[in-house]
Amino acid sequence: MVAMVMILGCRDDDDTFETRIIKFSVPDNYIQANNTYWIAMSDNAGEILDSKRLENGKTYTFILPPAAASVNLTTVWDRGNAEYIGTYTDVPPGEYGFPATVASPALGEPASLFIEMPDPQNFVFQTRGTALSIGTEIIEHPTPGRRFLVYPAASKNSMTFLLMAFSKPPFKYMYTHLESNQSYTRTQADFQTTTLKRIGVQPADFTDARISGINSDGKFAYFDSSGENVERPTETAINLPDMPQLFTSYIVDVTLNDWSARVNHGYVAEHKTLPDSIPMLEGTIENLQIDDESVSWETRSNEEITMTATHASGFLSDGSYAVWSVYGPGGKQRVVLPRILGLNTETTFASLATKVLWATMEVSLEHDNYQDYMVRNLLPDVYERERLYKRVSRQLAP
Repeated sequence: MVAMVMILGCRDDDDTFETRIIKFSVPDNYIQANNTYWIAMSDNAGEILDSKRLENGKTYTFILPPAAASVNLTTVWDRGNAEYIGTYTDVPPGEYGFPATVASPALGEPASLFIEMPDPQNFVFQTRGTALSIGTEIIEHPTPGRRFLVYPAASKNSMTFLLMAFSKPPFKYMYTHLESNQSYTRTQADFQTTTLKRIGVQPADFTDARISGINSDGKFAYFDSSGENVERPTETAINLPDMPQLFTSYIVDVTLNDWSARVNHGYVAEHKTLPDSIPMLEGTIENLQIDDESVSWETRSNEEITMTATHASGFLSDGSYAVWSVYGPGGKQRVVLPRILGLNTETTFASLATKVLWATMEVSLEHDNYQDYMVRNLLPDVYERERLYKRVSRQLAP
């Protein structure tokens, strides 16, 4: 069980009290049984000024010291067999919290879509659309093919269904409107061939690309190469399916993995049309120093860095797992970490950094600066939406 020392400051009547408040909210049913969450506010010297054990359905208030423009917040998630710690520097007054849990809508009645094909075993499908759930089965007799059961939300009785069928170019697709409780039959002749967009990329050991198309019907994640694990160590371009007749904009998500140099590049951005090339972030983290109480770094890049993160992790002697991540702005920084009582004695940033250590620099394509980034992204639910950024990550240990 994690415990934190709590020191409450007195109110200074000469200071504007209302402008020195951080509120942190926890939705109902967010914290699961046998999980413990703490949050601590600390100053630049690492002194814990206040701490709270979090409970579902409550909002917690932290008061910044007089004249302090920001503080550091550290969250601890204790799962019993794993500890996840995040220290966020330079957090300004404002309202933060875990994202609200959104219940999955109930499924409506399905539409049945049968596609005739001579060899359904070897025909590769990626099914994407506005349906909530899609099931498929192979039919051998009397007519070979594949049947799809396509489920809308219970509140709707129709959906638009984008069916991509490919393993490599030429990419084919079918874009059709389906009604609940109706049966449809199509053949391979009903598929259309996409155009190909050749997009320039820098060479990497592996290149993964994911594309979503957006139109008035919704957002359609129609291409994902990550399952292919294709080696592209010398290629300077990739061919991706393009459907300008269907979509008015795209979310382009490309990851370049250079295992030999232990560097990953990431790029997620919205484009009106598919870009001619992917502009990856270049830069290094220099003078990274870690001791028993602090971590410091200096970033150098051809662009202004929005956020820098260092992640230390590893298994402990008792078999449990721990991760400690420190987030801060770019440039030259030194973060004095709070001393949190009750953690496993091996769970220090310095100790974990000898096991596995990654450093990440990110340029946000949505926010003007680190403060703006923190206001909108402190403890984000990464599954809620894409974050738009350019990123470079380097493994520094082992």
